[in-house]
Amino acid sequence: MKTETASATLAGTSSGPRSTADETSRSGALPDSICVGAAADIPEGGRRIVAVGKISIGVFNVGGRWYALRNFCPHWGAELCRGRLTGTNAPAARTGEYNWGQVGTILRCPWHGWEFSLESGRAVFDERLKVRTYPVTLRDGELWIELRSKGGAQETE
Repeated sequence: MKTETASATLAGTSSGPRSTADETSRSGALPDSICVGAAADIPEGGRRIVAVGKISIGVFNVGGRWYALRNFCPHWGAELCRGRLTGTNAPAARTGEYNWGQVGTILRCPWHGWEFSLESGRAVFDERLKVRTYPVTLRDGELWIELRSKGGAQETE
């Protein structure tokens, strides 16, 4: 597992993340979207954690799909995105039968093991609990997190 950490300055530079609304960053509000770097810099199975103002967001590359979610576990506030990617048991046809599913898209909190879906942000054990997800788009080889819209995964170009 490769984890990278980057600090996202809202007023973009050529070497760091850039936003689409630099004028809003001066007022302290979040921009509409932010570039977190080249897609090629996050290998298959890798992740990057970026700071956007006071918010920390993890960006994951799983099977050519990109996911982003808030780096905060609702249980005790752990850095959720530093946890292990795994799968979970899926419903089976017969009692006593187990099917392993959602391989690589379940994120396990490093502190107490709470598990969340990268795609929906929902907790595996209680769908009422949710971590904020963000859509990720690929533009000219760069990854952009859409901060002002609801989450979801995006395939590569």
